[in-house]
Amino acid sequence: MYTSYLKNLMKLRKESDLTLTELGEVIGISNQSVSRLERGGNVPSFFNLIAFADYFNVSIDYLIGRTENPKISK
Repeated sequence: MYTSYLKNLMKLRKESDLTLTELGEVIGISNQSVSRLERGGNVPSFFNLIAFADYFNVSIDYLIGRTENPKISK
């Protein structure tokens, strides 16, 4: 599942045409932190997962690879 997270985060960032710096600024972390998260050097915090999911308007389950459906169920 962790490798799915790495791929999905990078995919979402690139599809949104965001740089590491831009994404970091949006969620309040450095571009180096975003880079480490995308490469697997750091494990995302619960708060990072929420911030990424909220920004990209996807479910956390999609982000971490538990589903291929990005829609948020309510």
